[in-house]
Amino acid sequence: MTTIETEVVVVGSGPGGASAARELVRAGKQVTLLEWGSDSEWIGSHLSMLPKIDLKYALPLGHAMMVRGIATGGSSLIYCGTATRPAAFIKRQTGIDLGPLAEEFERELKIAPLPERLVGDAARRIMDAANALGINWELLPKFIDPEKCVPDCGECMLGCRRGAKWSSRFFVREAQSLGLTLRSGWKADEVIHEQGRARGVRGRGPDGPFEVRAHRVLVSAGGLGTPIILKRSGIEQAGRGFFSDPLVFTYGVREGQQKGSIYDVPMTAGTWQFHASEGFMLTDLAETWLLMLSSLGLKFRADQIFNPGKTLGVMTKVKDPISGTIDADGELKKEIEPVVKQRLALGDQRAREILLKAGVKKSSLWTAPVKAAHPGGSAPIGKVVDQNLETQIKGCYVADSSVVPDELGTPVVLLALCLGKYAAGKMISTWN
Repeated sequence: MTTIETEVVVVGSGPGGASAARELVRAGKQVTLLEWGSDSEWIGSHLSMLPKIDLKYALPLGHAMMVRGIATGGSSLIYCGTATRPAAFIKRQTGIDLGPLAEEFERELKIAPLPERLVGDAARRIMDAANALGINWELLPKFIDPEKCVPDCGECMLGCRRGAKWSSRFFVREAQSLGLTLRSGWKADEVIHEQGRARGVRGRGPDGPFEVRAHRVLVSAGGLGTPIILKRSGIEQAGRGFFSDPLVFTYGVREGQQKGSIYDVPMTAGTWQFHASEGFMLTDLAETWLLMLSSLGLKFRADQIFNPGKTLGVMTKVKDPISGTIDADGELKKEIEPVVKQRLALGDQRAREILLKAGVKKSSLWTAPVKAAHPGGSAPIGKVVDQNLETQIKGCYVADSSVVPDELGTPVVLLALCLGKYAAGKMISTWN
């Protein structure tokens, strides 16, 4: 058993954990950050990213297909770089106002829509087609540095080797320069607690079992990982329901199209026009070419196998009611509910209309299998954590999408950054 001591142990180096760790180190706290995956800097290709992805939930066994990043930076390595402010219902339902924190991060990270030179041909055609149909389609705010980004790259979801897309690795590196200790390959299994108070975490690392003894614990292992750790720590309410934001890709090939959506910055533009009323949003987006080939195989569309490079794609992402379960072994049970199927069908219909208007051949249209992104709601505020994001184990906090109390249907990186900073602030203000 390896045993180390620290003031704060943070579990998970995704946006929530990295944001909290940076804030705590800035406040002079001794912080150890545990990351299950590796700290390898090799990114930017399918081959480099495969070891950094957890494929346990990639098969549709009682739930929609989903993957998550397992490496320094977590799933921020593979996200699309889109920024969405925290949903208004979070403040209404919990009393927690994350708006000012979101504004701080927007200024610090210079979050903004892409300049015209980075709007790819496929994204432009889709945007023009949607607007011609009366759909309010506009450029989306991005975590992307336009000075480092290059046109026609298509690497955003493969890690971005140029450093143009922000990931939480940037905050981890900054915190390391201020004294943070990063332990990669260390997987936390449970929170150590004595007399109802957190005393650290226990798990397994490259050299065997470990204990990190600490005065405070912050769990930020994501919507799937966090409830597993909490349940193993005796918090039974964790994992009793979750959302997973199901999505589908609708594809079509346009005659004469030279470059398709796989070359664009993903989610360059889109619409929230139908989000409140019909429960879905639309955006230009295609899977990476390897995943698109996989989807083609699952849908038996061999006729499109040579077209990924000239295929236009529109993604429908829908809100998903909190339901199902996550148990202490990480097994998921969650059916795709009728309301979700209806939302996906409505979005797919709209996507097909847009693609046809953009000039794709009707016979080339197809829809990929249902997948899911950024799960959450599995340790919600008011049930598993309180308004300070503290669990029933005193000194044990949570800061990731698992604390969201209702269906979401939006990107979560900016939200997680805000939750991390908010939780760290609560820790610091109650330190004694």
